Amino acid sequence: MSSRARTERPLCLLLCLLSSFAGLAGCRDSGFPDHAAAQAQSFQPSELNLGRIWKVEEGYYDEPHWVGVWTRRGQSNIFDATWKHSWMNQTTQDVVEVQLARDGQVVVFRRGVKQCYRGTYSAQNPNKLRGRADWFGPDLIWKADIEY
Repeated sequence: MSSRARTERPLCLLLCLLSSFAGLAGCRDSGFPDHAAAQAQSFQPSELNLGRIWKVEEGYYDEPHWVGVWTRRGQSNIFDATWKHSWMNQTTQDVVEVQLARDGQVVVFRRGVKQCYRGTYSAQNPNKLRGRADWFGPDLIWKADIEY
């Protein structure tokens, strides 16, 4: 095997792996260039009623670090999100986009970090979401209560 082939093979394998991870579970950048385009995008009906407001907590199971309110833009799948840190005087804002909301599964793309929240809900309590985010450590979770 030539030295060029030895160099190209690991690179090809790495690129194949990265491209397969990029398409996991529907999490992708929507490509919306601005808020106006996002508002024009309507959300296709699904089994989960997205409601008007999501009250979100992020952190440890019994100690959320960030408490947020996500407000839905009309009937779209786009939410304007604001979080406040539980003990520091710090707030942050972002835009989140529900990409999947059916069959007990939820995937929400957060534009600022370009990564996803992934969660579940039950048929008995579809307004209670629980899960993890791609950028969280192993002990951190997010949960949301949907208000209609």
